[in-house]
Amino acid sequence: MLNKKYLPISLNDIPRFSPWPRRLLGLDEWRPVKRDREKVAAEYDRDKYARCLAFFNGAVVRPTVENVRDIEFKDDKQPTCASIGDELFLAPFMDAYDDYYALIAENILPLIEKGTTVVELGCGYGYNLAMLQKRSTVSCTFRGGEYSQNAVELAGKLFEGQEESIKVELFDFYDSSYHILDDISGPIVLFTAGAVEQIPDIQNFFSVLPRYKDKVKVVIHCEPVYEFQSDDLLGLLRKRYMEVNDYNRNLASQLKNYAGDIEIIKQEKNVFGLNALNPASVIQWRFRR
Repeated sequence: MLNKKYLPISLNDIPRFSPWPRRLLGLDEWRPVKRDREKVAAEYDRDKYARCLAFFNGAVVRPTVENVRDIEFKDDKQPTCASIGDELFLAPFMDAYDDYYALIAENILPLIEKGTTVVELGCGYGYNLAMLQKRSTVSCTFRGGEYSQNAVELAGKLFEGQEESIKVELFDFYDSSYHILDDISGPIVLFTAGAVEQIPDIQNFFSVLPRYKDKVKVVIHCEPVYEFQSDDLLGLLRKRYMEVNDYNRNLASQLKNYAGDIEIIKQEKNVFGLNALNPASVIQWRFRR
């Protein structure tokens, strides 16, 4: 259901509320980035998550995961240009984020059964895991893997004493083995949300994950997908946005390459965009038995 606070806008309206059309057209200065480990560390570990950890350590009253989320987004109070499919909206920022969390929940929760371990790769300090834990009606375990040392340290403090039910540990998509999965017997519901986008070439993920195919029940991606974008004006802007930010551009291609080994269960394109130029699609798949 469309959020009543969303105001429909046209493609021509986007430059009024977002700097990106002018950047993409070369009218405002913007240098394309190289998204590697150093870029991710600078943007997340040493900036966003360092700020969140400092807030937690300096708080007089023990913060909740929701308190930390408010600090994470403290500078993002202006309305955002959001999207549902190819329809564009001006949306209150936190309302849009709540709808994004709802998208994650509605795609993960129905897959959780008693005894399941839910694993999020690229989980930050574990907000999505905490949100799913609160909404889940069955007994299960939540595990997260994250590249940022500050985020992992923060998660350890947020979930102190709850390690049997929810825990975050260090993880790197580029590793040759995913140790977070080694000690989990399964079945595993594995998901990513805005994490694969940080990996320009996701080939290594599809090289490593098959080692765990007997444990992994299903994989869900809530991610922007470059190959899903059309060649109309909006689609071209979305492609260029992903290119200049060096976001992932081969998730769908890699899934196609492994078509003989995996089965795609669900594929929904450009379901919801917190940023209309970077919408999340939903892909659900599993290994063939």
